[in-house]
Amino acid sequence: MDFIQKRENVIEKALMFATLAHSGQVRKGEPNMPAIVHPVQVAQILIEYGADENVIAAAYLHDVVEDTKYTLEDIKRNFNEDIAHLVEVATEKDKSKSWEERKQAKIDD
Repeated sequence: MDFIQKRENVIEKALMFATLAHSGQVRKGEPNMPAIVHPVQVAQILIEYGADENVIAAAYLHDVVEDTKYTLEDIKRNFNEDIAHLVEVATEKDKSKSWEERKQAKIDD
């Protein structure tokens, strides 16, 4: 994704990176819905509430590490430390647990 590194707008860059990373994936439980739809919806909510660009970029990227081949190191290399940290905090480490257990673990962190 070298051409993405040339992008100057971090929000546009994050959207493009996430879109390419999730290419061909669909939502769990919704096989007709592309996976990128959820991150776009999350980012849209944050845009409406006036979040800063790093938070919006992290919203686009928040499922990349847990659902694609890309790592947190890829996020750090292509974005800034703040965005990488936000993505890291949002990333679920143990996907073997139920949805409820994973969400409770995030709340407890």
